[in-house]
Amino acid sequence: MKQLQRIRLLLGIFLIALLPTSMMAQDLSVRSFSQTIDQTANLAENLHKDNNGVYGGLVKVRLAAPDAEFEGWVFEKRKHNASEYWVFMAKGSNKLTVVVPGFLPLDVEFRGYGINGVQSKTTYLLTVVMPQFNVANQQGVVNDKTDASTLTPNQMNELGLDYYEGHNGKVKNYPEAVKWFKMAADKEFVGAYTNLGRMYVYGLGVDRSYDEALKWFRKAIDKNDADGQNGMGNMYKNGYGVRQDYGEALKWYRLAAEQGNVKAINNIGLLYSRGEGVRQDEGEAVKWYLKAAEKGHARAQFNVGNCYANGRGVAKDYEKAVEWYQKAADQGYADAQNNLGYAYSRGNGVKQDYQKALEWYRKAANQGDAMAQNNIGWSYAEGHGVPQDYQIAVEWYRKAAEQGNVRAQCNLGWCYETGNGVEKDDQQAAEWYLKAAEQGNATAQCNLGLAYENGRGVEKDLQQAAEWYRKAAEQGNATAQCNLGLAYENGRGVEKDLQQAAEWYRKAAEQGFARAQFILGNCYGSGTGVKKDYSQSAEWYRKAAEQGYADAQCNLGWCYETGNGVTKDYLQAAEWYRKSAEQGNAVAQRNLGIAYNNGRGVEQDYQKAVEWFRKAVEKGDATAQCNLGYAYENGNGVSQDKQQAAEWYRKAAEQGYARGQFNLGICHEKGIGVSKDIDEAVVWYRKAAAQGYENAKKRLKDLDR
Repeated sequence: MKQLQRIRLLLGIFLIALLPTSMMAQDLSVRSFSQTIDQTANLAENLHKDNNGVYGGLVKVRLAAPDAEFEGWVFEKRKHNASEYWVFMAKGSNKLTVVVPGFLPLDVEFRGYGINGVQSKTTYLLTVVMPQFNVANQQGVVNDKTDASTLTPNQMNELGLDYYEGHNGKVKNYPEAVKWFKMAADKEFVGAYTNLGRMYVYGLGVDRSYDEALKWFRKAIDKNDADGQNGMGNMYKNGYGVRQDYGEALKWYRLAAEQGNVKAINNIGLLYSRGEGVRQDEGEAVKWYLKAAEKGHARAQFNVGNCYANGRGVAKDYEKAVEWYQKAADQGYADAQNNLGYAYSRGNGVKQDYQKALEWYRKAANQGDAMAQNNIGWSYAEGHGVPQDYQIAVEWYRKAAEQGNVRAQCNLGWCYETGNGVEKDDQQAAEWYLKAAEQGNATAQCNLGLAYENGRGVEKDLQQAAEWYRKAAEQGNATAQCNLGLAYENGRGVEKDLQQAAEWYRKAAEQGFARAQFILGNCYGSGTGVKKDYSQSAEWYRKAAEQGYADAQCNLGWCYETGNGVTKDYLQAAEWYRKSAEQGNAVAQRNLGIAYNNGRGVEQDYQKAVEWFRKAVEKGDATAQCNLGYAYENGNGVSQDKQQAAEWYRKAAEQGYARGQFNLGICHEKGIGVSKDIDEAVVWYRKAAAQGYENAKKRLKDLDR
């Protein structure tokens, strides 16, 4: 039983193309993958046609490997320099497999990076990380002195597994593992056949050879070995040494499944989930996952948990999701441990418990799970289950970010931008945002757009800003949609287009983004990019106001005060002004002061009027300054003080407020709070008249008589 369990552990590695990268400790990993910003579609480097005469696209692969191969719809490959390959792919390609001898193959699913398929005459940049080996796996170091004649075939295979895994005091050594597998295979030990097949598939301790892999799988199949059948299914599923054929893969999986092979059973579920070789059917996928899960297969248990958590193929049920995550997590399955931590963090299916969440995150993080490392960082940043500590948060974000986790890269960028946990460094922030943005993270793309718009950490570039906003906006990021709308409205980085601006505002507003709802309300109120419609304006103001957006609350109050788009209602006007004023909105504070001064929507109260005017003048509101001057001039809510009145009129006048200029002119003409000075009065009347203030024009005419 122990021997079978260990073989199954090894065979599970062959599902690398089917497992999330955070689960498997792959040697190769993707640092970033994106379409290049400055396209060179008109250059010769892109103008390559496939065998059907159709222009393909160019994937520039940055990879410091001397001998890499690439699989997929590749029609030409060249080594551009020591650290970059140029791979030409057919139009519509959506997957590339990177093969480096001595490393597990890296399957790059384009959709995971926001690329739905290679476009003609288009360049993409893929950066692959290839860490240095620190084990004696490719150098052929063989030091074992064990006498093979004393071992059974089973023990030989076990010793091979020890060298493969680095267990039981053995240093991980792939060539030595292969040696012992071959000894066991020479004794016709079936488990060694399948183990050798895997080693040849991935070039571990031997030169990569699909033909050799197929030979060993066939030997296992001749013995009716289920693991061999599952392995052959994987060869057809991935197109390794044979023409890719999902139907043929399914055939072999079914044969293995009929013998109870849990990996094959789970693989059938994956085919149904993805619609590969069969009609996509999430319900059928769940049935197969459950068969494997009930037999204790951790990956299948995790898959069942995901189905319940997301309502795929079954009704959404967080409690059942947690139940299955727990089963997989108890077996040490890192992704399940992370998801179980997330369930405790959110209270999904269990009572919210940040400390338990952190416990499960740590279990996964200790296995190198990047998402769990990011989540630990988030726990420290938010103070969930631990005292808030941005420095520790940064440490965990960095661990995950250096593994290529996009959320951690974005979070680390934010820490550098804000100076939380690290010394503030806009350049470092932009660099981390770029790493995440190039992997398609919408938040990072939006933040990078802001960096370019404001010249923070990068040279100011409005076109780049708009381009990154667009990438994020097209993924549905509401902030980016709103920012792109502002770019179109103001012609910043794009040609000015008010209709486009309104359309992007609408996309963000329909997602509930309050700022966009407020701006869209302004568009309808002014007829900017849309037909003027006060009722629509008021409706969008209301949506934002109900979310607590102060500017929208103020404008909705104005709608009720004037009857624009709604039935005039002073009570409602005063109420919305109050909500906004209490958040510090100066216009709302001034308008609420006017409401108290005039007794509209509230009981008249000059003292309260003055209180609100004072709050507004602290923010420099010119209208409130003028109103406060009027209160001092007439003793409304304050002791009458003509000098104070003239001083407040002056403050408003110096800001260009026409009524303040006129009132200051009156003060100088009549000597109210200042020395009488007709010439000075005329100066202020003229300033007000120049703005079209009719009373000022009339006074100037009267003085000319």
